[in-house]
Amino acid sequence: MKRIDKRIGKTDCTIFTANPSEGILGAKMQDPTTVDKFTYDWHTDRGKTIVCVLNANFFNNDRTVVGGVYTDNGFIRNPFSTHKDFTTMVYQNGIISLDKENNIDRLKASYPSAWFMLQLGPVLVKDGAIFKDTSNFGHAKSKNPRSFIGQKANGDIVMFATDGRSDEGFTIKELQQIA
Repeated sequence: MKRIDKRIGKTDCTIFTANPSEGILGAKMQDPTTVDKFTYDWHTDRGKTIVCVLNANFFNNDRTVVGGVYTDNGFIRNPFSTHKDFTTMVYQNGIISLDKENNIDRLKASYPSAWFMLQLGPVLVKDGAIFKDTSNFGHAKSKNPRSFIGQKANGDIVMFATDGRSDEGFTIKELQQIA
């Protein structure tokens, strides 16, 4: 795994790159109202080596957590939203796939060996080109903390995280340029 800490514009950023052969990715949901109650550690319980974990959720204006997460043992943290603007990211057999499906039962049937599934905001880049987002994502135009996950053509997984509270943060369009 490779880690790069970099300042882009007025924001501190961290970029992780790892090949799935080095270990597995992790995903962690964070809920500020119940984070002390969320102690289930499905990574180590499964005897896996974690190479990187990305905080994988975001909040509505009322600070409620949006977007679901599913792990391979059937554990669901946060219900999957039926909102059309969500994209489900599936991590299965070292490959990241994007799916517009939001029904967890249909997703599990389509991806029976998924390690995890996350509901995410807008797609940033697809097949190497900036993706024209047609969603109405709430805070896309304001500068906020941001993260993204992607996969290069050579199979390497890239995870990007940035501050946006003590630093300036990014809009979705700015994040697309970085991605």
